[in-house]
Amino acid sequence: MSIHPIQLILLGGIAISLVLAVKVLRHQLMGRLFFLAQFLVGAFFVLVPEQTEFMAKWVGVGRGADLMFYLFIVFTYMSGFCVLAKFRTLERTQTRLVREMALGNVRFGGEKP
Repeated sequence: MSIHPIQLILLGGIAISLVLAVKVLRHQLMGRLFFLAQFLVGAFFVLVPEQTEFMAKWVGVGRGADLMFYLFIVFTYMSGFCVLAKFRTLERTQTRLVREMALGNVRFGGEKP
């Protein structure tokens, strides 16, 4: 098995994305596991591209490139849902903090900190 330059470039991009995802999702186990699985699948297909053809035929897709495109669509939707969940959590946290600050101002006679 010989390594081609594109494989090194793709693996480098996958590795950088993995590090960034782990840093962003430090405390969310399911998110980290999802992204870790996504990156491992990506690295596997970069290192062994002929497996995409085999797996495509196994699941009933015509070509390996089509399988990769379908997986990309699924992972993109799932990633979008993870980001949406993170935004919702941040909005709830921000709302809670603003309410606490507003109630704190009322208790102390409206003084500004």
